[in-house]
Amino acid sequence: MNEFSCIKHVENYIKTSRGDVVKKTNLYHLRSNIPCGIYDKCIKCYPITKPKPINDSIISNEKMYIFPDYSAIRNQFDVIENLKNVVICGTVYEKLKKKSFSIFKRLLCRINNDNTFYCFANENFDLTFTDFTKHETTEKRNLRAVIKARDYICSHMNVDGYVVTNDIELYKNVMTEKFFTIYDFIVDDKNEIQHSFGDLSDKLIQLTNYLDKDQEKIYDFHLENKTMFEKILKGVIYKGKFSVTSHNRNEATVRIGEDEIVYVFGLLHMNRAIDGDTVAVEVLPEDNWKVPSNLVVDEAFEKPIIEFESENVEMVDSNKCIKKSNYKSVKIVGILKRKYRHFCGALMDSLTDKQRSHLVRPINRKIPFIRIETKKADVLRSQRIVVSIDEWLVDSKFPRGHFIRCLGAKGDKATENELLLIECDINYAPFSQSVLACLPKDDWKITEPDLVGRKDFRNKCIVSVDPPGCTDIDDALHIELHPDSTIEIGVHIADVSYYIKPNTYIDREACVRASTVYLIDRRIDMIPERLSSDLCSLKCGVDRLAFSTIWTLDKDYNIINTVFTKSVIKSKASLTYEQAQKRIDVQAKNDKSNDEISNSLFLLNKIAKTLRKTRIDSGALMLQSSEQFMFFVDETKNHAIDVQLKSNYDTNAMVEEYMLLANISVAKKIHSVFPNYAILRRHPVPSAADFKSIVEIASSKGFDFDCSSNKSIAESFKKMSTSKQVHKSMIILTMKCLKEALYFSSGCEPESAFKHFGLATDIYTHFTSPIRRYADMMVHRLLSVAIGMNNPDIVETDKNKLKEICANLNYRTSMARKASRDSARLHTLIFFRDKILRETANILYIRKNAIQIVVNKYGLEGNIFLDKLNLSVPVVHDET
Repeated sequence: MNEFSCIKHVENYIKTSRGDVVKKTNLYHLRSNIPCGIYDKCIKCYPITKPKPINDSIISNEKMYIFPDYSAIRNQFDVIENLKNVVICGTVYEKLKKKSFSIFKRLLCRINNDNTFYCFANENFDLTFTDFTKHETTEKRNLRAVIKARDYICSHMNVDGYVVTNDIELYKNVMTEKFFTIYDFIVDDKNEIQHSFGDLSDKLIQLTNYLDKDQEKIYDFHLENKTMFEKILKGVIYKGKFSVTSHNRNEATVRIGEDEIVYVFGLLHMNRAIDGDTVAVEVLPEDNWKVPSNLVVDEAFEKPIIEFESENVEMVDSNKCIKKSNYKSVKIVGILKRKYRHFCGALMDSLTDKQRSHLVRPINRKIPFIRIETKKADVLRSQRIVVSIDEWLVDSKFPRGHFIRCLGAKGDKATENELLLIECDINYAPFSQSVLACLPKDDWKITEPDLVGRKDFRNKCIVSVDPPGCTDIDDALHIELHPDSTIEIGVHIADVSYYIKPNTYIDREACVRASTVYLIDRRIDMIPERLSSDLCSLKCGVDRLAFSTIWTLDKDYNIINTVFTKSVIKSKASLTYEQAQKRIDVQAKNDKSNDEISNSLFLLNKIAKTLRKTRIDSGALMLQSSEQFMFFVDETKNHAIDVQLKSNYDTNAMVEEYMLLANISVAKKIHSVFPNYAILRRHPVPSAADFKSIVEIASSKGFDFDCSSNKSIAESFKKMSTSKQVHKSMIILTMKCLKEALYFSSGCEPESAFKHFGLATDIYTHFTSPIRRYADMMVHRLLSVAIGMNNPDIVETDKNKLKEICANLNYRTSMARKASRDSARLHTLIFFRDKILRETANILYIRKNAIQIVVNKYGLEGNIFLDKLNLSVPVVHDET
């Protein structure tokens, strides 16, 4: 047992971001028996654990340990994570946790999954605790603490230790042995140590942070943060989200609040903003307002860069060729929050392979070319690579970044799959041992204590209906006719929250992942497979814990009572949509069938049609995406051999109706009990400006498109159904114009904003898929407390934390959806790799130099550039 040696009070003075000097007091509990943290090699501190054999390492010297300070990890983690025998001092660990949580999470993952990254609680060990000296800065004191920890570990284990920093000024002011800058440690040829690492120099971030006197300034300087915030408060400039247009990266929009959209034209007015940045904008005089150029940038035919040193690339300024208009135009005056992340791309051709500076063309067309330095250009040119942006100076046409790693050969399926996961920011790493340790034991079974407070529905005819091959079965249904002519319908949802308790490792991991990601050839689970495909999955023939919503309906199918209860069920059948439909069709021809499952499905489908009609009459939008297709995969070659649109059965709509009804019922319940903390889902009402282009296109085809309400939009689509091609194209365009639905906490929005536009309901949530959505798990906890099955302390009530969680849910849900679309597109392109097919396409837009089309059969969208066609008749583009 650890015993207190003493309690230490440490006082020092720090300077705040506003420039104020304040006194800070820290309390340290010092102990005399803190272990060194080298758990697999130190027999002194870990006598019971046998030292593990040391893995193959980049470092050849087995007795060499590295002690990075905060600046080294914060700024050079792409290098640090490739090293071995790295000791993270508590001084660095705690500061990183407070100051840079994104890097901290990456470090934590490394510590949990790599037995050569270690933690040493030096701040709580009496032999390594370091006090402040008079007039000493926090940075210098923390470095002394790391050096003192290094000295102790080296003496304790009889090893060599090296402290590395990224702070040049600190390095110059501190004289000690075996202390290097990260650059000298990795690159300097005079340093014999660096030969132990292999070549990591490409991964180094080398910030300049100054303007080259010989280079002409291209962009304006950004305003300082203090000045930006002051001007935003005064209404002189505005804060918004920067988004580059998909067809022309020389133009962008900025969304200010939820409704207002302003326009940025030309790279100079974009002023070094990256897609996704939160920016500050200044409105230009009305005389300088422009209209979008209607031009598609054809990146595939851009001329190669041949003189990189002079950055001899044309700076496109679309202001030169745009007419004046009433599109409010702005320029970016500052960056409030960068969206820098890892980007995938390919190295572009250079003048010679001997030069170190090269341009990377990102896969994401919205991202500018990125300049990196590498000695491996000849090897990397045929590869997909991952890079990161470090800075973008006013005298540089391109941002400067660094190489991170190589994914593999261009065109290789595994490489392209990993690429799309990185581009969509999907966490596809295996679950850590800490997460897996939270799972029930292998021999776990449901016992009597697990059934306390649950209703037993194991004798009911419960059935699940899902896509083919589904193993993570979230939901199941049942129906019963009562003697008094009332009807009982039950929706049973996997009780995932019973297995995952709040604030455990597995819960925190699920919260971060937020959503299961479905690709064509794999599934990336939000929770471990032991739960998703086994214990929580409502497979037939086995007992499963569930959370049930039970309605009582009258003979006209009106709901007269709703009950929510925890339950135990035993599904009678796990069917596909097609199998369920066949049963319904047979039952429709034979009313006297004694098949209980078929009878149940027939009645459920009949009632679902009535519910669906009622919902449509209320204005719900029925927009079927063109992206609903399936792939037939050759298992031997692991690629698609055919692509077809998915068949849509009545059973698809049947299941959807009951899931929607359950979600609406639960939303009403949790909001009534938790008016300030309920997790809900809203779909913002689009503005008339969002539908401007659609109204014009419909008019050109002879149709009146009324976008004043969801009901009027639905009526407009009914009128268009006479023209199949127009109807399909308009659905695709409408889906592009609609805003994304969002998760939110009820206490953070007025009730007038709760509405779900697409579903035409005043309140909505997600309850029916807790295996694959963390939002549903939170809703289960709320509902469990609402019906008295759990203590209120499992409900999150911190509004700021709820906002943060919902923001992550929205982001991860959007990225998971994008990853699914990109995976389908990848497999479609692989399918077409050696094929030429003739298919019908619909025109979405006619641009000045291209026609944008969609091939509905394969869900493919693309551009046909007019100058690449051998047309006998000239094409005239009328901008009116």
